[in-house]
Amino acid sequence: MKEAAAIAETQGVEVAAYSRRRERQVFRAKGRSKDAIAASIAKEIPAFRPWLPRKRRIWESEHHSMAIFEAAALALVHYGSLRLPKEGQGDQGGRCKFPPCDPFRRAEALG
Repeated sequence: MKEAAAIAETQGVEVAAYSRRRERQVFRAKGRSKDAIAASIAKEIPAFRPWLPRKRRIWESEHHSMAIFEAAALALVHYGSLRLPKEGQGDQGGRCKFPPCDPFRRAEALG
């Protein structure tokens, strides 16, 4: 990952990295497990509902569609970390004002 980020930066691509810990902090009100995070994403974004797998049993492997929800969670964490411009201030603004940063409200505010 670090090599890919370094190559991207040499090409002028902005790179952002988020840990699994950060993702769980953002979604802590929704639940800490992958299943809980996926369920909250499917609840808030109806287009994801058909791909929500049932909660897996301890002896089952992870369903392949869980990758969609991991990507969506990462995107919501990213959007939650962006600065929102305040009216009349151009691209200046503050970090997420919904403590703890609610990625769903944040995505709505961005538009």
